[in-house]
Amino acid sequence: MVHEDELDDLKDWLTKREAFLSWLRGQNQIICVILACRLAIRICPSLVAQISKDNASVEQLAAILSSMRALLTVLVSTVWPEATGQREIVRVLGIKAAIVDHPGDAAARASQLAALAAQAMDKGHTLILESPAEYVRDSIDLSPIENSVLAQVLMAERELLDAQREAGANSLRAFHTVPIWHFGPRSHQQDELWENWLASPLSNDRDWGFWTGWLQGLMEGRPLEWELQRRLAVEISDADWNAGVARVADRIREIEADYHADNNLKRPDSVPELDRQELIEHVKKLMQNPEFSALSAEGMAATIDQAIDRYCKDAPANCLPEPLEHLHELPNTFRAIAKVIRSNKEAEKKAEQLAAKIQELNSKVAVLEATLKEARGKTVAGLFTQSALKAAGTAFGAGCVGTLGLGLNHFFGTWPSDLTLENFRGWLSDLLSAEPVPTESPELPSSVDT
Repeated sequence: MVHEDELDDLKDWLTKREAFLSWLRGQNQIICVILACRLAIRICPSLVAQISKDNASVEQLAAILSSMRALLTVLVSTVWPEATGQREIVRVLGIKAAIVDHPGDAAARASQLAALAAQAMDKGHTLILESPAEYVRDSIDLSPIENSVLAQVLMAERELLDAQREAGANSLRAFHTVPIWHFGPRSHQQDELWENWLASPLSNDRDWGFWTGWLQGLMEGRPLEWELQRRLAVEISDADWNAGVARVADRIREIEADYHADNNLKRPDSVPELDRQELIEHVKKLMQNPEFSALSAEGMAATIDQAIDRYCKDAPANCLPEPLEHLHELPNTFRAIAKVIRSNKEAEKKAEQLAAKIQELNSKVAVLEATLKEARGKTVAGLFTQSALKAAGTAFGAGCVGTLGLGLNHFFGTWPSDLTLENFRGWLSDLLSAEPVPTESPELPSSVDT
C-alpha cells in the first residue's frame, strides 16, 4: 500500500521532471547532449562497481568498456563539434547503456553507439538527433539516483546553464569545468560505490587505472586535456576496442606517450622550476595565513574564468585562440590549491599536498608560456577579426595579466620580474598590433539557442 506522503513525493517529482523537460525542449541539440553526458557521469560509479564483482562476465566487462568509449566519444563531440564537419552530434544511446543496472544486456546498444561515433569521427558523417531532449529524458528515467536528489540535480543544471548564458559563457568547455555535484545534496549511494571502487586494487591497475582518473577528473570539473581525449576517441581503432580492456589500455599508453612527446616544449626562462625544499618552506608561510591564501587562489580562478568568458562573449567565439588554450587548465588548479588549504589534514601532510599542487600549477604555466613562445614565431596578422582583437585586449589587458602575474609569484614564492609571463604579454602585444582579417567574418553561432 502506498502511503499518502509517498504519493505526494511522487507527484512532486513528476511535476519537477516535466517542468525540466519542458524547458529542455527549448534548448539546442548540443546542450541536450552535454546534459545527458553529465547525468551519465554522475552514475558511472554504478557502472564501474560491476568490474569489481567476482562474477563479472566477459560480456559485462565488454559492455562497460563500450560505455566508456561511448561517453568519451560523445564528450569529445561536444567540445570539438567542428572536428568532424558541420557540428555533428553522435547519438547518446551509449549514455543510456551506461546507466542501466545490467550492462551486459546493453552491450549491443553500447557497441552500436561506439561504431556510429567512430564512423562519425572518421568519415564526417552527420548524425543528428531527431529529438535530443528525449534522450535526456531516457537518461533521467533510467538513472538509479534517488528521485529527491535527481530533482535537485535537474534544477541545479538548469540554473547553471541559465547563469552561464546570462554571463555570456559561450565556450562549451565551460560546462565541463563545473563539478558534477556543484550544489548541496549528493547521491550517497553513488558516493559509496565510488569510494568502494577507489579502494579496490582494480581501480588503479594496468587495465582500468586510466578510466578511474578520467572519471574522477570529469566528476571534479577538471577534465583531461581535450586534445588528448580527441586523439583517444579518434585513434583507437574498432579492432583495438573489440580486443578488450588490456589492448585498449596499451593503446591509451601509446597515444599518451605520443601526445606528451608532441607537447614536450622546452621550459621557458620565464617559468623556472621550483626547488622542492624552498617550496616546502614557502608553503609553511602560506599556511600561516590560510584564509587569505585560499581566497587568493579562489580569486585567481575567478579572474581567469571571467577573462575567458568575456573574450568568448565579445569576440564572439566558442573557444580561446589556440595558443591560449592551456589557460583553461589554470582555474581548476587554483581551486585545488584552495581546497587543500581549507582541508582538515594534519599540517605536514597538507604542506606536502599543497607543494605538489603548486608544482602542478608551475608546470601548467610553463606549458602555457612555452606554447606562447612558439606561437610568437608565427604571424598573427590577418587571422583575427577586429572584434576578436578588441576582445582580447579588453579581456586580457593589464588588469588580468598583472593580477595573474602577482598571484603566480605569491604561490611560487618568487618576486615579479620582467620575465614574469613574458610570452603571455608578448603574444598579446603582437596580437593587439596585428592587422585584422581583410573583411569581417560571419559571427560564430552561439552555443545555445536564443
